[in-house]
Amino acid sequence: FGGRVALHLAVTHTIEINKLILIGSAGIKPKRGFKYFFNITKYKILKKISPKKASNMGSEDYKKLSNIMKATFINIVNSDCTQLCKQIECQTLIIFGKNDKETPICMAKKLNKLIKNSKLIIIDNAGHFVYLDALSLVSNFINLFLNS
Repeated sequence: FGGRVALHLAVTHTIEINKLILIGSAGIKPKRGFKYFFNITKYKILKKISPKKASNMGSEDYKKLSNIMKATFINIVNSDCTQLCKQIECQTLIIFGKNDKETPICMAKKLNKLIKNSKLIIIDNAGHFVYLDALSLVSNFINLFLNS
């Protein structure tokens, strides 16, 4: 949830933060389609009928959590930082992997549109962990950004 934390800090600590880097950052609530709502309904039904089967649904991060943490996770994932993004004024570099399934490119583009002074870089052949998939490329972009 580092991206969400960084977005909050960039708004509340504007004097201290003059550059912001978001890598595969969440924070924008995605448009939900039929498949999403179908899976939520399926999960809720399974949870009542067969809690064990229901526990195997969801992202890998979600599956590893305790029931209390799952509730917190859902609250955080469903929070929308759109209004915060509109308030960010510092230079912002947004880096995403083109193949990111956790935080899709549509989120990156929306972040870029909402944050006034931002630049978006999308890296081919990289996923959600773009900083691992393309370490030297990401490092170069960060160095250029910080030294400009």
